[in-house]
Amino acid sequence: DSMIDAAKFMLSWPKNIVPVSRGANSIPTATIVSIQEIILALNAMSMTMKGVANALNAYNSQRLQEMKAKIDDRHTAMKGLRFLTGLDRDKISINDPYLGISSTSDLINVLVSQEAFKSVERFQKSDLGKNFAPDVYALTALNIPTNADPRAYVPWLCDIVIPSLSTGNPLLESIRIWCCKAADNFDEENIVCGLDSSISLLKAVSKATARLSVAENNAFVHNPHINADSDIALDKPETPSDNSSFFSSFDSKFSIRSTNPRPTVLKVGMKGKVADNIIYSARKASFSTPMTPESISSSFFSSVSPATNESVVDNENEIAENDNVEIKLTRALRLRNARCLGMERNSLTLANYSNEGEQFIVKELVKCVLSQVATKSEKHSIDTVNKIRSYAIDVGASFDDAVHQYATELCDFNRN
Repeated sequence: DSMIDAAKFMLSWPKNIVPVSRGANSIPTATIVSIQEIILALNAMSMTMKGVANALNAYNSQRLQEMKAKIDDRHTAMKGLRFLTGLDRDKISINDPYLGISSTSDLINVLVSQEAFKSVERFQKSDLGKNFAPDVYALTALNIPTNADPRAYVPWLCDIVIPSLSTGNPLLESIRIWCCKAADNFDEENIVCGLDSSISLLKAVSKATARLSVAENNAFVHNPHINADSDIALDKPETPSDNSSFFSSFDSKFSIRSTNPRPTVLKVGMKGKVADNIIYSARKASFSTPMTPESISSSFFSSVSPATNESVVDNENEIAENDNVEIKLTRALRLRNARCLGMERNSLTLANYSNEGEQFIVKELVKCVLSQVATKSEKHSIDTVNKIRSYAIDVGASFDDAVHQYATELCDFNRN
């Protein structure tokens, strides 16, 4: 028992050391240690436990071996931290979050939470990092702070993590759901670069998923020994309608329709209605919440039975659409175009886009242009109206209905 207690202490050392106070009014001073000292101490503890375990009976030996495995895991994690020379310093304070690492999975989680994505990539490519399954890194990606700049983690997420998965892996769907939440947050809080960051992240994840789907598709084509499941079908790509050159003034790379057709992707386990001109390029799950290790089970891969209640089906479809990267990307592009035409940001955000829709946007644009008639030239007003008409056609809304809706609202307001 004393050996197990000592091992438990070492799992938290040196963060469990009480800071030294030099006087009643003085500020406590944290004990300073180096990563190398922690590695040596853990190694010594592991060797001691190994020797003691050999002299114990089977029951006590098993308890000691289980604790030794935890010590060895932390020892490996600290060696990985030492490998990352960009993070390693001669001495670090016990308040440093890296000293709270108790296992290799903790190391990766801390690196991600501290937004040290280049260090995660270096560790993943190291001999130590190669010992872990891709799912470990994919699960950790769900802990990326939603306010982190996507330019810092997109290379790691889209070039390493997503390609290491399969389209049937539930963690891929969880990453895509997380991506949608992060995109909503960028616009809702107007942080980093706001909606532009949302578009950049969504576009990168969508492309990475498409590349993964194409790679799997090619594997089926070139390997005759692979039998496709009955619920796997190949779909020809559909591309959303193009916007006028006016809408691509910010960045032509973000235009809704590409000059080249999107590669064929796999549709796996699809159900429910599919929004017009939207391609689902990853498996849809029976739930739309981020994954945890406990929630990953074989039942995820089973087909979802049709709902008997039509309202339940509609609700599930709405949730699925709101968490779909391609749909979210199209909405983000349309929302940015609307704002370029003059719609105020507080009229609609990406997070509540699905509650209002394109017809609402066109109505708000009509409201905006009519409210500015007195301060703008006639030519400017006519040009703006023509652009709004074009926008309405592009998004499948009615300009005339929008005018009628705004007129009704105005009359109701004046009547009250």
